[in-house]
Amino acid sequence: MDESIVQRRRTPRFAFEAIQRIAPVTDKKKPDPGDFFPVRCRDISRGGFSFYLDERPDFTELMALVSDNHKCIYLMAQVVYVRELENHDKGRFLVGCRFLSRMNSSSRLG
Repeated sequence: MDESIVQRRRTPRFAFEAIQRIAPVTDKKKPDPGDFFPVRCRDISRGGFSFYLDERPDFTELMALVSDNHKCIYLMAQVVYVRELENHDKGRFLVGCRFLSRMNSSSRLG
């Protein structure tokens, strides 16, 4: 991992190899339920999380639907770095995000 990224982190990250759902946010419009798609997460902290994509993201903000067996949480996040993976994962990207806010399903953006 890029050492400068690690140094900017304010909270420790923990392995979080789970499938969660995200949706790009454009023009401050809340995504529709059909806009969400699954991503494999890498790690998470109180301040953000990272996940893998098969192509470079064309968005800078997203809504993440993070869930466990008991509840779902909607989190607004901002992409802070995108790094292409190497070797056998060439062509895949690790996307790191910072959480901006927590929302409930009826919250409005902007």
